[in-house]
Amino acid sequence: MFAVRVRFDHLIVFPDRCVRCDGDPLGGTAEVWDDATTWWSYLVFFGRFVTLRIPACTHCQRRIFREQWGKWIVILGGMIVFGFLLVRLAWPLLPTGILRLVICFALVYVALAVCTFAWYMIVSRTVELTAEKDALRIEFRDDDYALDVGILNDAKAIPWPAEE
Repeated sequence: MFAVRVRFDHLIVFPDRCVRCDGDPLGGTAEVWDDATTWWSYLVFFGRFVTLRIPACTHCQRRIFREQWGKWIVILGGMIVFGFLLVRLAWPLLPTGILRLVICFALVYVALAVCTFAWYMIVSRTVELTAEKDALRIEFRDDDYALDVGILNDAKAIPWPAEE
């Protein structure tokens, strides 16, 4: 998996082929979106919302759409179920008062972290977006596509996660 880092003020250019299957997109695009969150931003708000339209054929548009929504359904659904179970199991052991609420919130946050980690370990999405302070990092499953995006945008495609 390779990532391309592009500044926010740069108009991103993509190769004229499907991001998923390398076929002819016939002018079609898939909307790829994500909120760029850090673990701390989950405590207060969701991070910056980023949307891109990337060339994709009709078949792959549907798959990318399912990937986009599947992530949120699995993570948030898992957080609700797993968080409820954690709170339910810990409830009799928790002290009363405001401390109980703080600990319950922490348990739900742990459930969110576990579900998010599990999603990223199990599922390999076609495109993953991460908004950094001054740039957008776009991670591609297809290394050749990432290298071509890097060339078209005068950006360097780097292995991601960074190899040590």
